[in-house]
Amino acid sequence: MKLSNDEDGDMNPVDLDLEEILKHSTFLSSLSRDQIRWLIQNSECISLETRQVLITENVIQDGFYIVIHGEFEIVRQAGEAEAVISVQSSGQILGEMSLIANAPPTATVRALCSSRVLKISRDIFNQLVLGNPA
Repeated sequence: MKLSNDEDGDMNPVDLDLEEILKHSTFLSSLSRDQIRWLIQNSECISLETRQVLITENVIQDGFYIVIHGEFEIVRQAGEAEAVISVQSSGQILGEMSLIANAPPTATVRALCSSRVLKISRDIFNQLVLGNPA
């Protein structure tokens, strides 16, 4: 689902929460308010259920994710078992290193509870970095 402004062109309350989350992200903290709003408007909000996989180890991704709500476990295959590396929550970024390195992720990311993320596609990220749209 794309996020959008209301009829007056103002950001809705959900967008304002996202704006705060993005402003406080180390990875995106240098962006202007207009760039952050552009990023929100051109990204996709995704809901996940408990245990649903967001990122699969060794499978190339077409974007990265910012956790809006919920928790995610980061796990790696260790032979037949999985090893939990960390748990990430609201405001954390997932999958950005794979996007930047243009390499498959080295871990699987799975929702620990009902969660929401903002997906920033590779194309949108490249437009932001290369074209500086705002």
